[in-house]
Amino acid sequence: MKVRLQRGAVFALFLVSVVATSQDSTPRHRPGRPLPRAAAVDPSIFSTRQPLAGGDTCATATSVGALTFNDTGTTVGAADNNSVLAPSTCTGFTTYPGADHIYSFTVGAGNSISISLAPGPPATNFDPGIYVLSNCTDGTSCVAGSDAGGIGFTETIPATSYAPGTYYLYIDSFYTTNPAGPNFNPGKAEGPYTLSISGNFGTLPTNTPTTTATSTATATPTTTPTNTPTGTITPSVTPTVTSTPTVTPTGTLTPVLSPTSLTPTLTPTIVGGGSGGPTTPIPTLSAWMLAAFGLALAAIAVLLTRRPS
Repeated sequence: MKVRLQRGAVFALFLVSVVATSQDSTPRHRPGRPLPRAAAVDPSIFSTRQPLAGGDTCATATSVGALTFNDTGTTVGAADNNSVLAPSTCTGFTTYPGADHIYSFTVGAGNSISISLAPGPPATNFDPGIYVLSNCTDGTSCVAGSDAGGIGFTETIPATSYAPGTYYLYIDSFYTTNPAGPNFNPGKAEGPYTLSISGNFGTLPTNTPTTTATSTATATPTTTPTNTPTGTITPSVTPTVTSTPTVTPTGTLTPVLSPTSLTPTLTPTIVGGGSGGPTTPIPTLSAWMLAAFGLALAAIAVLLTRRPS
């Protein structure tokens, strides 16, 4: 009997446990009661933006990429990149030996830029001056500036139109932390600031890629005849004077008569005085006489041609 009661109790507990686990444990909303509100979420936990602050050198100048631009920073411990300012009409002062921060911005045609800077927070004795240079490393290239107030005073450069180009905004001070420098006043020379830049950059130039055709030269062998002089013989004519001796006959031409070659012949010629009259024979020159005459003429000619040597 006892065993049966124990079994029945166990079975009853099993049924209770089954019924309990089959019920929906999700709380139900009762009509007329407000729904519970979700816990508020701090949006700052989703933000990764940190204050940029200005650059400590021209090479690290903070670029202002869009307007309106707001930033905070501090010049405490910053370097002095520029100490001289010109023209004096830019801010009213020509020396800025204080620590400085630098921002850069680029404008196009039709721009209008307004700049304001307030010391702090927190409250501070910082007495800043602000100015814009067209050449970051040349203090004489100032085109706009403001240093009209004192401690806690907001400096403002009203809406200004700049020639297209890149400019550099300095947050500086008339005072210095250097005891040996001009205008020594550590409390006024550096401190925290709040910067605001508004307006528009104008129409910035658009970089359009330009396709440039490039010609590639291909070497083509070309045979070019080359005349190479191999030596030229130039005849050189040298006049040569040759003396020709003149033979002057010095001998005497003596005609030699051979008695055998010349045979005198006499032929009588009868010359009459008329018909029936007496005739007288006239001797005629023979061949040897003519030959003798010719030789004589030749001898005379030789003698005439002889000239004194």
